[in-house]
Amino acid sequence: MKTYKYYLFILPFLFLSLSGYSRNDLKINQIFEDIGKKQGTYVKLGRDVLSPHTNIVQYQSLRVCVDADLLKIIDQAVEEDTRFAEVVFSSSRKGEESRIVHYALTHDEDALLQEYILFNYKDGYVNLVYLRGNFPSKELKKELKKLRNLFIDLK
Repeated sequence: MKTYKYYLFILPFLFLSLSGYSRNDLKINQIFEDIGKKQGTYVKLGRDVLSPHTNIVQYQSLRVCVDADLLKIIDQAVEEDTRFAEVVFSSSRKGEESRIVHYALTHDEDALLQEYILFNYKDGYVNLVYLRGNFPSKELKKELKKLRNLFIDLK
């Protein structure tokens, strides 16, 4: 009985620690830190802003004008972080130098939190987004729409 009470007491703290967990080992974190704070537009939002409206619990984005060298650095970081990821969406246009790729870093759809990296390159600009939330990859588009509607009233 004593052991049962101990686990009952510890379980909420374990859940809270896991829900606040952030992947510090991702290479794109260095991109956000180094480039996001010096140039471009960097946004970081947490659960306090997002949770009443969306299932996204962490959001980081960077929009930056890039030259060939900076594009290569960002590409390498994204490649390394997504080496074992599932591609959720991919698009490129012939004749244009543009790419859009959405990756799911979490392979288990039943996991408590899913992680995503979204990469978009077009007209010399890179948009790089990191998301964490409790929704499967098939609902990514719906959650992004909720996020957009949170900041842009379309009425």
